[in-house]
Amino acid sequence: MPLKVCWLYYDLLSPFYNFVTKTAISLMGAAEAEVRREYLCELEIAPGMHVLEVSVGTGSNICLLPRGAFYYGLDISRGQLRQCAKNLRRLQLSARLILGEAEHLPFRDNSFDVVFHMGGINFFSDPPQAVREMLRVAKPPPPWPCPALQKI
Repeated sequence: MPLKVCWLYYDLLSPFYNFVTKTAISLMGAAEAEVRREYLCELEIAPGMHVLEVSVGTGSNICLLPRGAFYYGLDISRGQLRQCAKNLRRLQLSARLILGEAEHLPFRDNSFDVVFHMGGINFFSDPPQAVREMLRVAKPPPPWPCPALQKI
């Protein structure tokens, strides 16, 4: 999906994104929170760590992660970031939210203890480049599960 079309799509969908996602996952016979927790439990996050979620969307994952870490969320959609900020405020959580592309992460090498992405990598304009960027900004060894790595 071309980048401009992609961010426009997510900007328009952002107020309804959580409902659409929850509905789609339930139609597949699963519970959204369980699917997210099953994936996120693989992340080893401790207090004081710096954690980056690439394609943070509305912040649904940050809400399920352990407290005490410093969270950062990157997304290409201003609408998604606005919705994420709103959701985090409502839950009295915080994260530094950044507008940007997964293929060009605006961070120094080895900046994060944990870097992760959940779903949607197929919508990136260059998935292999996005994974290389996530590896670049993660402190070695990169502690994040990603099935896409098997293809790169």
